[in-house]
Amino acid sequence: MKIIDTHAHLQSKEFDNIIDEVIQRFGIVEKVFLATSYISDIEKAYKLTHNYENLYFFAGIHPHHAGEFKIGDLDIIESYLKDEKCIGIGEIGLDYFYNYAPKETQKILFSSLLDFAIFHNKWVSIHIRDAVSDSIDILSSKLDLKAIIHCFSGDFDLLKLALDRNYLLGIGGIVTFKNSLIRKNIKHVPLKNMVLETDSPYLAPVPKRGHTNEPSFLQYTLFELSNLLKLPPEEIAQITYENSLRVLNDK
Repeated sequence: MKIIDTHAHLQSKEFDNIIDEVIQRFGIVEKVFLATSYISDIEKAYKLTHNYENLYFFAGIHPHHAGEFKIGDLDIIESYLKDEKCIGIGEIGLDYFYNYAPKETQKILFSSLLDFAIFHNKWVSIHIRDAVSDSIDILSSKLDLKAIIHCFSGDFDLLKLALDRNYLLGIGGIVTFKNSLIRKNIKHVPLKNMVLETDSPYLAPVPKRGHTNEPSFLQYTLFELSNLLKLPPEEIAQITYENSLRVLNDK
């Protein structure tokens, strides 16, 4: 049995001195996709993926950093898209929970980067927090987009759009949280659209809450999904693994 972690931040400072140990603990996790948030973060992920065969990266600007974006950054992202280890653009999106950047700035950058991804025929990893309505408005006009909705919340309107467009939906540790919406609605997410993720070092699953999350903890999400969906973990692992390979094989 093998699985893929489709969203992690192993280039984060939390892993600076322990990355070898973390990778040695991968267990059933065969590959990890790194999401990035700003230009120097992309560079760090790029270097990391070229040091470890089983790591890949998205090149993106997180909505928290939308206000820092400069027009020349687009050229830098474009240069990374040519790299063999780069699988797309991300994470990008909208975050109205913290509002570190003005909403209009976030929306302009998000729309522009989606257009950029479509032009280059690249996958995107999308972050949406407290911004479902505006995200749907923007995504609705973006045809031919290849997308993973990272940390899918369980929102039905977003689910409808995702299924209509055949997006992938990232399921992580939140599904193990007792009162989470995604836990309540997970039975409505088709396996053919599901991929697994940790969002390491954030959102560690039960029973590791309070710990620094890492790819090896993805097993807890897998086994909890097995309990919730009443399916063998091997079946969920196989289908989500094949779904994740869509990203690698069409980059």
